[in-house]
Amino acid sequence: MSSPRIFISYSAKEPAGEQLRDELARRLREAGYLVLLDKDELRLSQDWRSTLNAWIGGCDAAVLLLSEAALKSSYVAYEVSLLSYRHASEQGRFKLIPVYLPPVTMEQVDGSPLAPARVADVQSIRADVPQGEAIQRILDHLVAHVPSQSVADWHTRRLGGVLAKVQPGELESAVLRMGSPLEPWTPGMELPMRVALGLMAAGLEKATLGVRVFRSRLQGIAAIEEVMTLIATSWVDCRSAAEIGKCEEKSGLLALNGDDSRTAWLYVVRSFDMPLGDSWRVAMVDGVVGDGGLDELIRMVRTALAYKLNVPPEKVDETVRNITECREPVFVAVRLSVLMLPALAKLRAEFPGVTFFLLTGGEQLSEELARQAGITMLHPLLEPGIEQPFWLLYDKKLTYLKHL
Repeated sequence: MSSPRIFISYSAKEPAGEQLRDELARRLREAGYLVLLDKDELRLSQDWRSTLNAWIGGCDAAVLLLSEAALKSSYVAYEVSLLSYRHASEQGRFKLIPVYLPPVTMEQVDGSPLAPARVADVQSIRADVPQGEAIQRILDHLVAHVPSQSVADWHTRRLGGVLAKVQPGELESAVLRMGSPLEPWTPGMELPMRVALGLMAAGLEKATLGVRVFRSRLQGIAAIEEVMTLIATSWVDCRSAAEIGKCEEKSGLLALNGDDSRTAWLYVVRSFDMPLGDSWRVAMVDGVVGDGGLDELIRMVRTALAYKLNVPPEKVDETVRNITECREPVFVAVRLSVLMLPALAKLRAEFPGVTFFLLTGGEQLSEELARQAGITMLHPLLEPGIEQPFWLLYDKKLTYLKHL
């Protein structure tokens, strides 16, 4: 078994926090741990979301250095949302250690943007003692923790299976071409899995350089699309994937502050272990649905389902029922400009087996409205302006590889 991976979350805006971060990382490495640390250059990269998602999903434990700057950092808020979710949902299999840097208190955390993550409820360490003593307390918390298979390891199996068909020498060349060393991220794994994790953590820009090396080994355009799509799924966070995965057991309503229907598709791809050729059963309703007629909306949904499932409109209900009876969910992505509770109730009554994935643009639904409608809001929310550049990059890289 490889050494545990420890993720350190911090804000780079305070010298005291940086000093503790660097010394903690050194002591962890000396103790045999593998350290995942997002340096400043990562946060300036277009692929920061993919890298952080891969690291957060792949770490075995995490240390939160909660300084005053960290309480205001959007990056730290993103990291804490995912790390606290893993801590709560994995029931002891994932260790989370909040460290309060003076003068930060639990009360300040509860009054900050980190409050929804309930960090104050997790057993913590106060760093109001000498630095060496605080670090030793962190090490003491970690020493008895036995890690299990990480979320990222499971998520990457599909891509690793595809890469198993590529020659080892070409996989090694792909890593060199990316310029992203796999250590200490992926020790103790077979080469295809190590490279798969490296590609997903690298993000689309660097990963394309690696895929270029073995592109000729992929059997046709469909295989190239599969590899690039699986790499792109690291853009989707593990918390949202877990929430969407619950739809396997029942239909429902999901909402995300996105605007591109392909974003809903990618979130579903990330959440279910289905063959890409199965089209992931995500029907997309084009256009923005606002305060128009409900009958028109129902017609649009039925038409989209008929196209996606390749059946006549009159066969949609029967086909959806047959699919969902086999515990395979059917999704419809709908862009909303106005949320109408009666319309949502009518949609669920008209298509009882379907899970509606609502894209609300830049708007965030209120918790009260989501509760009334029975909507699961996906968190963390998308950052302003992040969606369009991601899809432009995806299309650009995919087109490049297809036409080589």
